[in-house]
Amino acid sequence: MKAFYNTVFALVALVILSACGDEPKSDEVQCTGAASFISSAPPQTLSAETYCSTQTSYSPAHTITGTANYEYRSNGNGAVAGPNPIRYAEIMVKDASNNIIQCGETAADGTFSLSVPQTSSNYTIYVNARADNSVARVYVLDNPTNENHYSISVDFTADADKSVGTITASATGTLEGGAFNIFDKIVSASKFLVDETTNCNATYSGCVPFNPQSVPIAQTFWTKGFNPGSYVNSGPVSYYLTGQNQLFILGGDNGDVDNSDTDHFDDSVIIHEYGHYIEDVMSKSSSPGGFHNGDAIIDARLAWSEGFANYFQAAVTGIPQYRDTSGTADGTPGLLFNLNLEDAGAGGQTRINSDLPIRTNEGIFREFSISRLLWDVTDTNNEDPAEDDITQPFAEFWAIFTGGFNQSSNKFSNMGYLHELQNALGGAGDWSTVRTAEKHIANRAEYATPAAATTNSCQVTVTDDSDNFSDNGPFSLSNQLVSNDFYVYEHPGGAVNIELSYSTSSTNPADLDIYLYRESYRYGTALASSANELSSGATSGAETISLNCLVQGTYIINVMLYTGSSTLKDSFGNRNKVISPATYQLKVNGDNYCSTL
Repeated sequence: MKAFYNTVFALVALVILSACGDEPKSDEVQCTGAASFISSAPPQTLSAETYCSTQTSYSPAHTITGTANYEYRSNGNGAVAGPNPIRYAEIMVKDASNNIIQCGETAADGTFSLSVPQTSSNYTIYVNARADNSVARVYVLDNPTNENHYSISVDFTADADKSVGTITASATGTLEGGAFNIFDKIVSASKFLVDETTNCNATYSGCVPFNPQSVPIAQTFWTKGFNPGSYVNSGPVSYYLTGQNQLFILGGDNGDVDNSDTDHFDDSVIIHEYGHYIEDVMSKSSSPGGFHNGDAIIDARLAWSEGFANYFQAAVTGIPQYRDTSGTADGTPGLLFNLNLEDAGAGGQTRINSDLPIRTNEGIFREFSISRLLWDVTDTNNEDPAEDDITQPFAEFWAIFTGGFNQSSNKFSNMGYLHELQNALGGAGDWSTVRTAEKHIANRAEYATPAAATTNSCQVTVTDDSDNFSDNGPFSLSNQLVSNDFYVYEHPGGAVNIELSYSTSSTNPADLDIYLYRESYRYGTALASSANELSSGATSGAETISLNCLVQGTYIINVMLYTGSSTLKDSFGNRNKVISPATYQLKVNGDNYCSTL
C-alpha cells in the first residue's frame, strides 16, 4: 500500500481488503455450516481490447522496424531521463479502418520488427502498455469503467522495407511516460521473480517457481492528475485491492501533477503495490489493512504485509531505499520520505521514522524492521553492522512465501510464523544474527499463538507498556506486544464458553479483558467480548464470554490489559503510572487453554 508522510512519519495506508468491515454482533452468528471469513475473488473480466498475440504471415511483405522508448522524470531537478526502452510490450498494427493486420512485442531493448503486406497502404503502429507473455502479465489502464490501455503510435506507408524511427512516451504534457514507467516497473518485478525462482523447487522443498502465465493479469489503473483514493473515500493514495487483481497508482489530485503527490515515477511505490498483488496471488494475505506508521507497534498481520512489500521493491530494484516524492520542478517538488533499509539510524532517522525495535520480540510488530531484516538476509553487501553477515538467495525466502505461508492452515500471516517456517526449511541459512539485531522472535509465541485445551494447569503473565504513557486505553494505542496475548482458537461449531481469571497487585492493579475475533478481524472490533471493570481494591478478577451457537471456524482469543483507568492518570488526564503485571489463566469449555509452543 502507498504511504503518506506527516509530522510523525505516519504511513497512512488504505489497502482495501475483501475481508475488511465491521464484524457481526454475537447475536447475528448462526450455528449452521462453516464460517466464511474472506470473500473469494470474482472471475476476472477485462472489457479492454483483446490482447494482440497472433502474428500473421504475409507474402509478399515489407519489414517495418523501429524503437519504443519512454521518458522518466526525476523529482527535484526537472530533468527528463531517458531514453528508457519499452520492454516486452504489446504491438498492434492497424489499417485506416481500425482493423488489426499484425501483432508483435517489443524486445528487451525496445526495438521491434514487424511484417506487413506490400499494399502501399497507410497503417498505424501502436505500442501498448500491456504485456501477456512469459515475462509479465500486466495491463496499465485508465480506470475500472473504461479499461482503456495506454498507447503511443506512429503512422507509416507500407511501400518499402523501412524504419519508423523512435516512438517516445513523454514524461511531460500528456504524460504517457508515466503510464509506461508504471508498466516497466511491473515488468521488472515480474522478470525478477522469474529469474530468481527458476528451478527453486530443486533446492527448497515446496518452492513454487514464478510463472507469469499462471497468475491473473495485474490490472493497473492510473490517470494523470487523478487520485484513485476517491474510489474509496480517501485522500491521495496508491493501493491494491485484495482478491481483485487490481492496483491503483496515484496520478495526482484535482488535475495537478506538479504540486501534488504523484506516484507514476515513484518506482518504490509502484513495485510495493505490485508486491501486494504477488502476496495475494502467490501466497496468502491476512492483512486487515488500515492505518500503519513508523512510530507504533501495529497489528502483526499488517506489519508483515507492509514490511514484505517495502522489502520486495528493494529486492527488485537492488536499491535499499523506499522513496516517495511529490510534485515536480515545474511546481513544488518534495521528498515525502526516503527509508534506508541498510541503516536504521542513517540520514537523520530516529526511532520515530525508522521503526526501530527496542524490546525483545518487538520486531515482528514493526513493518520497517521486517523490511530491514528481509533485506539483510538476501542482500549481497554485508556491511556494518556486523550482524548483517549472511547472504541467502531470494529463492529461500520465496520457498517459505509460496510453500508454508500458502497453506490453508495459515490463517494469520505474520513474521513470527515466517521465522518458524524458515527454521524448519531444509537447506535454509542461519538468520539468527539478524533476528537478534532486529529483536524478532522465531515463532508464534507473541502473535497467533497455537493453543489447545488441556487438563494441565497453565498460567501466563501480561505486563504493561511501561515506557509509553500514550497507551491510555483505546485499541489504536494499545501495545499489541506487551499488553496483549493472541491465541488461535479452532472452534468445531456449537456452544462456547471462554473464561479468564487473573490475579494482580493492589498497587496500580491490572484490569484484564477478553475479546473473541473472527479470522478477518480488525483489532478492537470483536465478535464478542467481556470487559468488566476491576473492583476498587481488588487483587483478582474474572471475565467470561458465553455463546450458545458459534459457527465452525478459526478465531483469535485476545487477552488484553486495559490501560485507560482514571487511577492511572494525572490531573490533566494524561497517564503517568505503570500498571502492575497480572497473572492469568484461560479456559475454554471448562478446559485449561494453553499455548502448544
